[in-house]
Amino acid sequence: MAFSITQEIRVLLASVCSGVFIGILYDLLRTIRSCAKPSVSITALQDAVFWLLATMILFFTIFYTNNGIVRWYEFFGAFSGAFFYFFALSRLVLYFFKKTTQILLKIFVFFCKILLTPLYFMYNIIYKGLLFIFVPIFKALRRLFFFLRKRLALETKRTRNALLKK
Repeated sequence: MAFSITQEIRVLLASVCSGVFIGILYDLLRTIRSCAKPSVSITALQDAVFWLLATMILFFTIFYTNNGIVRWYEFFGAFSGAFFYFFALSRLVLYFFKKTTQILLKIFVFFCKILLTPLYFMYNIIYKGLLFIFVPIFKALRRLFFFLRKRLALETKRTRNALLKK
């Protein structure tokens, strides 16, 4: 099947765009890693998912723009798009992702505080209510225990002295 030059240029530009998109996906992964600090196994899983998505992006780009016909310039376009992205736009996109992540994290913390505030108040009410009820009881039991212990010690001493006198 013969393609015109405009069709070939369209395929090359789609490949360049897919390379840029893969670069953005990689920067998103870098942002997630910098925020979450995953373990080695999670990092390996993230890498596998990234390469699977990158392969799928290239496959669908080739399939939809060139009817599945693989040409060398498609890979050249994807690599040059990624190269252009990493040297021209990556810092800007990483800055945007990090600021967006910080803002979303602040919003998440704010909503967690809003959702947990009633629970915190209920905890304080229950805790202080239980303290109000049980502290006097524990103090009274403690006094009773010390009184009984003194009384038992005194009775033991009297009994011992009485037995020794006999």
